[in-house]
Amino acid sequence: MRAHGLPPTRLPADPSPPEHRRERAGAVGLRLPALNATIKFYPCRDATYLHDRPGTIVGGKMATILLIDDDATSRRTLRQYLEADGHEVTETEDGRAAEVYLADPTEFSMVVTDIFMPYVEGIEVILRMRREHPEIPCIAVSGGGRSRNLDFLDLARKAGAKATLAKPVKPNELKAAVRHCLG
Repeated sequence: MRAHGLPPTRLPADPSPPEHRRERAGAVGLRLPALNATIKFYPCRDATYLHDRPGTIVGGKMATILLIDDDATSRRTLRQYLEADGHEVTETEDGRAAEVYLADPTEFSMVVTDIFMPYVEGIEVILRMRREHPEIPCIAVSGGGRSRNLDFLDLARKAGAKATLAKPVKPNELKAAVRHCLG
């Protein structure tokens, strides 16, 4: 048996199976007696493990999300947040371009849309999703805030968005909104 990266002088004549053991201070160790080495893993203090996240498919993605935002920087940031949480993201720059994906939205488990975009705005996307595919939740995001007596995030909620977030969106807020919508 030849392992990559190990010189023949380091290979044992009789390899022993690895031993798992819990080290002190919360570390988990993997003892490799054949190499006279222990690999230690120190989990992050606020780490979330698979058993803490019901519904997670090991080796798979948590959700497939259509992300619609005309601002490239905002779209990139939201995509990074979603992918960091294990979601698969398809992005598009406005509601009109999203219509191609929305023709068969069954490949998505959620839509995250900006409210103010050229051609087809986020409110129209939300209304269409509620009318044609009410089982697919929508999250509305906006940096527009208010105009006189009109709160755009409240308008998105009334149109059918299951959650709304003001820009700039924080990662933990987006994570909580996605979990709420999928829950």
